[in-house]
Amino acid sequence: MLEDAMLFGIVGALRSHPMAYQIIASQCTACGACEFECPNAAIRMKGDTYIINPKKCTQCEGHFDTPQCASICPVADTCVPA
Repeated sequence: MLEDAMLFGIVGALRSHPMAYQIIASQCTACGACEFECPNAAIRMKGDTYIINPKKCTQCEGHFDTPQCASICPVADTCVPA
């Protein structure tokens, strides 16, 4: 029974913290639209492309219904779940 409670606690923690998004570097045009849309300031320029800090990314949960980086990106399937 203790094992079940521990497992439930782990599963509950995973559900409350969504997986971060990532930017596919080979598709990123470095337009910068995503950086300004991110409510968590999780996106920044690194080299000649943008990256998403997985520790800051919440998939916009609590701010928007959908991840804004994926919504605003002009290149389809560039901002995707990690």
